[in-house]
Amino acid sequence: MKYFVTIRDKEYELEQNGENGGATLFFENRSIPVDFKRINNSSIYSLFLDGKSYDVWASLQNGSIQIGIEGQSYLAKVEDERQRLLKQLTRSEAKAE
Repeated sequence: MKYFVTIRDKEYELEQNGENGGATLFFENRSIPVDFKRINNSSIYSLFLDGKSYDVWASLQNGSIQIGIEGQSYLAKVEDERQRLLKQLTRSEAKAE
C-alpha cells in the first residue's frame, strides 16, 4: 500500500511492503528502507531510518498526525492511495457538473 505524507508543504511517498512495519520511503530519487514498531501499545514508536534509530511519538490531531522526533514537532497529513484516488475522482465529477 502506498501512502502520501505531507509535512510543511512537502510531499513524501511511503510504500509499505510487508508486515511488521517494513516500508520503503521514496525521497529525492532515493529509496530508503524504513522499519517502525509501536512500543507497548503507547504513542511511542521505534523508527529505524537510513541506518539510524529514533524514538518517535505520534498522536492524531484534527485528522492529521502530530509527530515528535529529536525535540522537533511536525504536523503530517497522510493519505493512502485509495483515499487519494477517491479525492481525485470526486474533484473530476465536481468539474464535470
